Amino acid sequence: MIGANKARIKALILCGGESKRMGFDKSTLVVKGQRVLTSLAELAFSMDLHAVISCGKDQEVTRELSYPIIHDSTPYKGPAAGLLSAMNAQNDYSWLCMACDMPFLDKSLLKTLLLKRNPSKLATVFCVSDGKTTRINPFPAIYECSFRSKLERSLQSGQWSLRKMIGSSDCEVVPIEYSKAFLNFNRPEDLII
Repeated sequence: MIGANKARIKALILCGGESKRMGFDKSTLVVKGQRVLTSLAELAFSMDLHAVISCGKDQEVTRELSYPIIHDSTPYKGPAAGLLSAMNAQNDYSWLCMACDMPFLDKSLLKTLLLKRNPSKLATVFCVSDGKTTRINPFPAIYECSFRSKLERSLQSGQWSLRKMIGSSDCEVVPIEYSKAFLNFNRPEDLII
């Protein structure tokens, strides 16, 4: 089942942000002695997914990596710009997107996502509940080729939030309990784990 759901899909690791709150480029983030970007690429590879790095036009931190790189090629900013750039560069692929600031993503979570994938929808996303709140998570998620037109229209109209795009789209929503795998690092104090 997972094999069929991996057809025409690649892993996209988004690392093109400005990292203003963190104070340094999050694509260089190291947790427990391992560079998160490298860990995520290796995780994708362990699942037989081709990993591609998405980064900003002027970002040079990916120089030492051996993975293919897609530089943002749109006038937009944020993760949506990275995803659109990947979809423009390789428009016949769907993308399992991960953020470079999520050091605890694991194979089990990504397997669940792949098993629940519904290619007839625009995306397959997790709806994460911690017992108090429930929220759509844009990462990790699978964005189908068909999401591209929604992405372009939203960005052209000034809507840069993937979460808001998902909320107004026909997506496969997978309910799941919060786990450490959804943790992302945005500030230096987040590094104290």
